[in-house]
Amino acid sequence: MSQFFVRTNKSLNLGNTNVGIIWESTLIDKSKATYIFKWSKNNYHIYLNNLVDKLNNTELVRSHFMNLEGEKKNELGLVSRIEHDNYDYSKWHGRLIEVLPELKDRN
Repeated sequence: MSQFFVRTNKSLNLGNTNVGIIWESTLIDKSKATYIFKWSKNNYHIYLNNLVDKLNNTELVRSHFMNLEGEKKNELGLVSRIEHDNYDYSKWHGRLIEVLPELKDRN
């Protein structure tokens, strides 16, 4: 079973119609990846349930997400993956803003 953490009370408000979820494995590795999901507010709970189900029932979650394409990727609302190490926040933040420009003017 995978180790994961999803904070549903900390979803990102991306304007009037969308929300974002950022998932990071809790496994301590030097090599990390952040997975970014973007969902319609109307379907938020459907996407969230699909994501939690996938996290609970997939052996190698990061590998599974890396190999998703097309419709399978769309079913989860996965929009991007940010590869990073644990030491350079500014690079990670810059890439996050690139993927979700709605966050640019926020502190």
